[in-house]
Amino acid sequence: MVCPSEAVRVSLDAKLAESFRRGTELPEGCRIEIADDRLWFLFPESDFMLQTRPADELDVVHLIFSVAVRAPEPSLETWWDKWSISIDRGDQVEVARREILAGRKMILRMLEERFGARYHSEGSAVRVGE
Repeated sequence: MVCPSEAVRVSLDAKLAESFRRGTELPEGCRIEIADDRLWFLFPESDFMLQTRPADELDVVHLIFSVAVRAPEPSLETWWDKWSISIDRGDQVEVARREILAGRKMILRMLEERFGARYHSEGSAVRVGE
């Protein structure tokens, strides 16, 4: 295995951060935090983190996603995942939003199938057996 001679630059694209700071539409109950080179999307049952990395092509950017999922109480199970996609820089806001919404939809379906948990938007919580 060969290690790269220079560190991979990971950051947060300013245009992407500003768009979510201004209020790109996400579901109620999602809290957005911007910290250093990370954009966090915090839901009651999951936390998504987004970073960007420039590509060799000028108009392309790599979106790097990580997610942590918490099972509803009383379970203490937690799952993690990480993935990345390369896209046109002009599409990054919509693609990021779409990836987060699709990921969360799969998470909520998994929690419902595994634990009988259902999402209730009025309380922004995941409850078991309701």
